[in-house]
Amino acid sequence: FLNFLNQPHLNLCSIEDPIEIRLQGVNQIAYHPKAGLHFNAIIRALLRQDPDVMMIGEIRDSETAKLAISAAQTGHLVLSTIHTHQALSCIERLRYFGIEPHAIAQNILLISSQRLIRYRDSSMGRFAIHEVLPFTPKLMTAIEKCVSSTDLGIIAGEEGFRSMRQAADALLNQGLIDQSVLIDELP
Repeated sequence: FLNFLNQPHLNLCSIEDPIEIRLQGVNQIAYHPKAGLHFNAIIRALLRQDPDVMMIGEIRDSETAKLAISAAQTGHLVLSTIHTHQALSCIERLRYFGIEPHAIAQNILLISSQRLIRYRDSSMGRFAIHEVLPFTPKLMTAIEKCVSSTDLGIIAGEEGFRSMRQAADALLNQGLIDQSVLIDELP
């Protein structure tokens, strides 16, 4: 995705653990705690460079979450990962990290979640199924009102959200995957 955004007039920065692919035109910094290069320290340093886009390899704790939201609040496009089983769980994780509901609603554009699952024919390998949760005005209002995760799921569904489970059900109906995939690989 950084390659898609990579334009000469944009300052793109990333914090990665480790840097897996070198990207021309992106200021890439490796997370290295033994050298004092923690996500939080790197984020603070990068904000002084006024990045247009900041990719944070992973939000692992409340301080990193707060810094990421703070960067978004000051006009930076922030991309990151949070390890959860589904897109809606990211909202709960951010709440757990102490991010205010208003800050979540007003500073996130969308959440995407993906998982690799097996084809019925194992010789075909694995493929990604995904879900994309755009922050619509109705969903943003619900987040600000701290509605339950269950109710957020209902509202998201009303707004057109299709879960990974629904995507997998469609693949099951097409005969591309086995029922065992739904049991073994999806929440």
